[in-house]
Amino acid sequence: MDRSALVWEVLRQYGYEDAYMEKVGSVIYLALPEGEYALKCSRAPREKLYLLHQLLNEAIQSGCNHLLPWMETKQGEPVAEVEGTCWYMVPWKRRSVPDGKRWSSEEAMGALARLHQATEPGCKKLDELAPSIRQEDIESWKRKMEMLEQYAKHGKDREFISPFEQAFASAKEQLDRSFQFAIRGLERYRESENASLPRAVLCHGRVHPSNVVQDEEQVYLIDFDHAQVDTPARDVALAIQRFSLHDEADPFKLFEAYERVWKLEPKEKRLLALYLSYPERILKTLGRYFDKPRTAMVEPQFTKRFEREISQHEQMQELVKSLWPSKKKKEEREKVQVASHQPGRKKKRKRANYR
Repeated sequence: MDRSALVWEVLRQYGYEDAYMEKVGSVIYLALPEGEYALKCSRAPREKLYLLHQLLNEAIQSGCNHLLPWMETKQGEPVAEVEGTCWYMVPWKRRSVPDGKRWSSEEAMGALARLHQATEPGCKKLDELAPSIRQEDIESWKRKMEMLEQYAKHGKDREFISPFEQAFASAKEQLDRSFQFAIRGLERYRESENASLPRAVLCHGRVHPSNVVQDEEQVYLIDFDHAQVDTPARDVALAIQRFSLHDEADPFKLFEAYERVWKLEPKEKRLLALYLSYPERILKTLGRYFDKPRTAMVEPQFTKRFEREISQHEQMQELVKSLWPSKKKKEEREKVQVASHQPGRKKKRKRANYR
């Protein structure tokens, strides 16, 4: 069955024989008598899509209005299956409204916080999906750090190196420190917490400006195909990195926008600091430059992008410092804990109770 016939068969499962359709990015725009919709063919397994629908539907019912409901087929199913493919349909929303107003990154962070808050109760029931810090994740970070060393060897024996290689050489020491901090911190967290994480929520997994849409009233998060049950810290780190790079938003303000809705626990803030220290986007840029064919024409573009990412990473480290408990903060916290358990204080409270 060709693609066109496949789509028409999917539409018949939803009860439609006629519709205007247009391919827009990774979805199909549909103009139907009831309104506008987006139809998507998902690569996620059927079982995962049904679990996603369950968690998202529970979140919507609890009041999380930043999610789009999945439309049901004629058989009352949230997923249509045709020729081994799985499809779902949601109301169509745009990335900007007719008057030109565009959602802000801080609005998107608030929507992400509401998603996490609303899906925590449902994720508590999924013991088999309880997330943890895996040794494989740490080993993967170590391999990426080794790649950094391999990239640094490029051009060492040449008299002249490219502007991109010069920029990388200048940032290499800083990147090493970030990597070492992230890896050591994750190892110590895994040892001290027995690899377990404080809370599990439904993490979007691909938080990015292209996965945020809006109408005249609010913003919506879309495309949950890569969602998974995990610590909210992972999603928050990804969102801050993406929005601060794409929209040049202040990382501190993005984090504050999230916490105005839902606050992270102290252990989650430590994890967030570690995930923010991991230079994911920079590694991808380095990989594209050193591992794939390129021409002299793209050299300025690569260099400009890399310098921008390094600048963003430096700004991110200020947020990391504020999230990571320093020795001074630990001592102050310990003093407060000791003072609250002093016998004299207990006696005073006891006398006060007898008055």
